[in-house]
Amino acid sequence: MSQGEPVTSEHPAGRPDPDLAAVMRAWARTMAAVGAATGPFFGDLEITTAQLRVLGQLSHHGRMTGRDLAAQLGVTPGTVIPLIDRLEDRGYLRRVPDRADRRLTWLELTPAGEEFFRGLWLPAGQTVMQAIAQFTPEDRRTLERLLGQIADHLEHTAHPPGRASSP
Repeated sequence: MSQGEPVTSEHPAGRPDPDLAAVMRAWARTMAAVGAATGPFFGDLEITTAQLRVLGQLSHHGRMTGRDLAAQLGVTPGTVIPLIDRLEDRGYLRRVPDRADRRLTWLELTPAGEEFFRGLWLPAGQTVMQAIAQFTPEDRRTLERLLGQIADHLEHTAHPPGRASSP
């Protein structure tokens, strides 16, 4: 399959690809297990999914402008302002004026924001690490390679289907 070609779970003859369907069932089972393990924790955070996405973008990309952040989230710049305000009020991010260009303001995580975001994934990460620790070194390398390929694809997909306008 060439890059950019749509991915489907069907063979050319229109029949579902049983290998892909089995992988997607395993993926769904894994995601459900992670969700079950972390659900109570996330429910007590008092942070919205949209705010979490902002923190995730800043954690992944580093400091950025509000316009760049909005582009990464696939929303208008005006949409991110209330999210930024709430996260700034909570001490998770700060606005930093650009010294060279006074028209620019950078958004960056504060140490508290970095710690908060790292801490989000620690409980689930430790549980997943325990499971992966049981793999052979070769299986770990294969999993790393495959997860890297999935991440590469997701990072290069501008807007996943059905989610283009949600922050």
